[in-house]
Amino acid sequence: MKQQLVTVEMLKKFGEVQETTGSTKGELGTEIGLCGLTLEKGYVYEVTTVVSQSTSNQNAINNNIKGTNCSVRGRVTVGYAGSGGGVSNSAIVIANQNNASVLCTTYIYDNSVIYNGYIRARKIGIV
Repeated sequence: MKQQLVTVEMLKKFGEVQETTGSTKGELGTEIGLCGLTLEKGYVYEVTTVVSQSTSNQNAINNNIKGTNCSVRGRVTVGYAGSGGGVSNSAIVIANQNNASVLCTTYIYDNSVIYNGYIRARKIGIV
């Protein structure tokens, strides 16, 4: 097992936050990516997402956190949100490879509305 030397510079990065948003329509019955972030290798992140709809048609809102080149410890959240509300989700993500990224996705239950996504990643540990 290879051990990593923890430096002061690495410790200074604890608590750093990245965030972004995205909006789109999609094809009924498909899963779409709303917004995503690139993660620095060697850190553990707390990732939080919110998915909402431009109008509430009483459809379910699916909120999923997907990872590439990282380990996502979370689950899909499905719920309902009234006008202006959203469905939140969170996961612990371990970025132990190069080119790690996370994506906030949703399933299209209604192709007449715009789906809005928000994703936030905060460094909380070192791999």
